[in-house]
Amino acid sequence: MGAPVGYFYWMRPEDVEEVERTSDLPSKNGYMSGRISLDVGYDKSKDVFMGAEDREIVRQMKQAFGDFKMSRFRAGGHPVLIVSCRAKQSGKLVYAMYVA
Repeated sequence: MGAPVGYFYWMRPEDVEEVERTSDLPSKNGYMSGRISLDVGYDKSKDVFMGAEDREIVRQMKQAFGDFKMSRFRAGGHPVLIVSCRAKQSGKLVYAMYVA
């Protein structure tokens, strides 16, 4: 799988050379990626992450992924939403974190 443009990646230093050469992200040791989300926003007045905590979005995510879970907490006074699930086809764990 090639590395999508616009993401930031964190991986083991010894994996970087191979990724630069092939554009394939490390599947054996894993990696983390991050980006600025354009489809999820935080509504302070309602204390909700729009585009992630909406009832219909949650229903769709539960249908599309196994082991779907969401949890909320505050870090440094900022609302944080953690989403974890398992990709049905590959069985790989997928995590997302949104910080207001």
